Amino acid sequence: MWERGWTKYALYAWAARLSRRRSRAEAYRLAERLSFWFYLCDSRGRRGVGANLARIHAALGRPLPPSAARRTFANFSRYLVDFFRFSADEFSALEPELGGDSFDVLDELRAAGKGVVLITAHLGNWELGGLALAAAGYPLNVVYLPSGNRRLDEFFAATRQRRGLRTIPLGRAARESLRALRRNECIALLADRDFTAHGATVSLFGAPARLPSGPALLAWQTGAPILPGCALRRADGLGYDMKFFDPIVPAADGAPECLQDPIARRLETMIAADPCQWFVFEDFWRPRAAPARRPRFG
Repeated sequence: MWERGWTKYALYAWAARLSRRRSRAEAYRLAERLSFWFYLCDSRGRRGVGANLARIHAALGRPLPPSAARRTFANFSRYLVDFFRFSADEFSALEPELGGDSFDVLDELRAAGKGVVLITAHLGNWELGGLALAAAGYPLNVVYLPSGNRRLDEFFAATRQRRGLRTIPLGRAARESLRALRRNECIALLADRDFTAHGATVSLFGAPARLPSGPALLAWQTGAPILPGCALRRADGLGYDMKFFDPIVPAADGAPECLQDPIARRLETMIAADPCQWFVFEDFWRPRAAPARRPRFG
């Protein structure tokens, strides 16, 4: 196990160096070649992506392009290049390529003094969205799932901290997130994958799916609004557009369960914008008796 963990760390460290030492265009080309190898070799991931895309396109009434799964792997490889390439120091080089919504809605929500629960999905470039917010001066706390590999976790934590992000491991997320919200800070959570035994089952693209209950519980306990958003890569393959969706404000007499369906509807909207930028490398809707495993490629 140690050997496998060290090898994975070394692979990511090598990818990080390569992403930063080559031009962005060169790094993209190399990453896409490697993604094709993963696409061919990872049969489980390929089937999972194909099943997810088929369900989404069927729910939307759209034909499924034959190359959609392959494009998802290629998009993920570009996401990794940008994840490794850009930190807070290099944000000025990327900022001109970021468009979309202003941060006015976030300012309005923070004016209530209860903090904001930001939610997104494994979609587009969620890490870049966090970098943009931190660079704009917002106090941003990011909840992450430890991999179980100490060196790898430290590597990713250092990468995020160079972006001005404060990281909170999932095991300590409840207490530290509550404290951050009471300081009127922002908590960022990935709301599409549940890695606990306490998720909520809701309908997503017409079928039952389990989503994390954390965002709803935090909002219910503190009164903080939930602001869904995402950063999607543009068709030009370089720039990104940041998009915020209608906030979800917990009712004073409501229950956390009442927030789960609105969260699911916002996730549907953002994923439907480009399903090939949703990076879930296993069948998302396959029934499970236990929490989902970490995807091998994603």
